Amino acid sequence: MNINFFFYLQTEDLFIMAYTEHYFTRFYDQHYYHIYNRCIDRKALFTKAENYRYFLRQFHKYISPVAETHAYCLLGNHFHFLIRVNLDGCNPTTPSHLSPTCADAHPPAGGCGLDLSTFKKLTNLPTPPPSPPPSPTPMPTPAPQQVDVHKIVSHQFRKLFQSYAMAFNKQQNRVGTLFQTPFKRAYIDSENYLNQIIAYIHLNPERHGLVEDFTQWPWSSYAEIHKKSTVKLVDKHLYLSRFQNMQEFENIHRIGDNFDFMEIIEE
Repeated sequence: MNINFFFYLQTEDLFIMAYTEHYFTRFYDQHYYHIYNRCIDRKALFTKAENYRYFLRQFHKYISPVAETHAYCLLGNHFHFLIRVNLDGCNPTTPSHLSPTCADAHPPAGGCGLDLSTFKKLTNLPTPPPSPPPSPTPMPTPAPQQVDVHKIVSHQFRKLFQSYAMAFNKQQNRVGTLFQTPFKRAYIDSENYLNQIIAYIHLNPERHGLVEDFTQWPWSSYAEIHKKSTVKLVDKHLYLSRFQNMQEFENIHRIGDNFDFMEIIEE
């Protein structure tokens, strides 16, 4: 497959501003985000199959209670996730659309069920400047939050990174920080952008030369959807509800004239 990625870049200033925005984007409930990060020294985050499996288990443990996973791909020294923040579990009603594989990790009814007692201990970054996300079109405008969604979701990601780093450092006999901080997140402001990110995430292994055909990479939601992986992190029904059929889902991966914009990210 011939992959041509289209990056809209007008000036060097725009390039820098895009990175800055992704470091400080705030989380809002019921909105989509592209999460990505890499090892601090650009070395391997995953050296064996068990590393991949363990990271995905920890992701499910810490992130599934606060967000739906719509796409993901783990590569040698970095990863990509597409999530939709969902704190419905903090309300009396548990969402009916949760898959059985995610239900056990969702907070119990009547409270978010998240232990925030260690939040200050895990927060070692300056407070990002308060700024609302871009006005989404056609996505809905974020409504006022009764709880600090950004703090809750950010806290869960820090716990994920800390838990994996501790295990990986012990296995590799290394010390110190493993992940770049802050982790990067891009706000998804349109349906077209959302579809592009799904394709971008799945195509990454081929883009980086890890495989000749991205469909053969085992550590992605594409493999999971096509039952080429034993991992159960995404709900296939989320895809079926977004696309008319699986052929339409496959078609978004055909990079070409259909894509006139792709997010600027650091690889």
